[in-house]
Amino acid sequence: MDEISGYINYYPAIHDDDSSYPDPITQLLLGLEFYEDEKDFLEDYGDPQISLKELTRTIEAIKEELKDHYGINVDSADSAEARAKAQEPLIMSSIVRPRYGTIDRRQNAFAGTMEVSIMDAELEPKKLALIRTLQILEKYSDFDHPLKQEDFVKLLESDYGIVLERKAVGRNLSLLKEAGFDIASSRKGSYLAERLFDDSELHLLIDSVLASRHIAAKHSLDLIDRLTTLSSRYFRKRIKYVSSVDQWEKSDNKNLFYNIEVIDEAIESGNMVQYEYNKFGPDCKLHKSSFARVSPYQLILKNQRYYLMAFNAYWDHMVYHRLDRITNIAICDRPAIPLKSIPGYERGLDFRDLTTAMPYFFSDKPEKITFRAEDWVIDQAVDWFGKDIDVKEVEPAAGEAGQSFYEVTVRSSPGAMVYWALQFADGVEVLSPESVRERVKAVLEKAIGNYNKQ
Repeated sequence: MDEISGYINYYPAIHDDDSSYPDPITQLLLGLEFYEDEKDFLEDYGDPQISLKELTRTIEAIKEELKDHYGINVDSADSAEARAKAQEPLIMSSIVRPRYGTIDRRQNAFAGTMEVSIMDAELEPKKLALIRTLQILEKYSDFDHPLKQEDFVKLLESDYGIVLERKAVGRNLSLLKEAGFDIASSRKGSYLAERLFDDSELHLLIDSVLASRHIAAKHSLDLIDRLTTLSSRYFRKRIKYVSSVDQWEKSDNKNLFYNIEVIDEAIESGNMVQYEYNKFGPDCKLHKSSFARVSPYQLILKNQRYYLMAFNAYWDHMVYHRLDRITNIAICDRPAIPLKSIPGYERGLDFRDLTTAMPYFFSDKPEKITFRAEDWVIDQAVDWFGKDIDVKEVEPAAGEAGQSFYEVTVRSSPGAMVYWALQFADGVEVLSPESVRERVKAVLEKAIGNYNKQ
């Protein structure tokens, strides 16, 4: 058996065209490494009229075929040449059962002579049974749906046309466990206990795709379909709201992923990009607003929107343009302006500023801003500006007895703070700097004037 088992790696696939059940020779070539002696092999796959001696002669005939017609000398299996040729996609097929004799290609000594030929196999070779077993575990099994060996046998045949004995299924499961796959087995069956993502993580990813307004509905469905394949088929049945993706507020721009690819390439190559920037008109459709040629630095996800952070040399400041508003993008031949050469960015990007100091993307520089707030506003302040803020309790003013007030200092874009303070105007009063306080006051006065019109 040891003499024969050294040759099995030279046959990428063997297919028995004459029977739905592969013959013992085929079983030997594909699975002999699992047997320690001929008794175990013949017990599982043996034919009463085939002896180990006949099996050995069959292997010798196949060796001769490979040597004469393909230059593969399997007796020198350690040579680099033999190993290289062994990797070529040779498909051994049309092996007829040797029930009435042994192979002798040249002399045709028996009526049941085998003919060894090279041709494409129409059905999947049994060599793929191991990887197909893993795929069946991934698709059909989970904690609540373990699979028994007979289930694997049926699914291998129905899904892939592979006929396998139960014992071979057990060996494949053992090999997968040895390879590090977390497969749990019990009397009820086997299932894949650990996956790349568990179901709760997939729920989170799918919810993120659905909530991302910058991703078009078609792309959202495609992403969700691929995410659901990372769990069993039973997971998809629990995602009830996937069919309602068209009802979510989604971008009409289908160029999002193309824009990402182009911008990534431009950042990597250090080149400028140019594009048309669009805004919605009264007809609720996108229309060209301006042409931009900028130096791209970073893609940022903020407030369920995807932004490009870039420097516009014409306006001499940073811009934050939404990717779903960009069309006709292209990479320019001009080199991008180095980020560290721009005043205020000598040390590169400060991601804390990007995530906490800019609740809305304005081009002005973040600075310290202090406001007075009622206690219920603190939760919102932390949510928008992060935990790195200064909060101290202050005495309530006359007529405010029984309420709690705090003085909060944050680092924020002044333009963004104006809009944030207006959002919580009934509980926030900007104290400093005076310029920001006056801007908020001016907007409020204008708003009151609009509401006081007759």
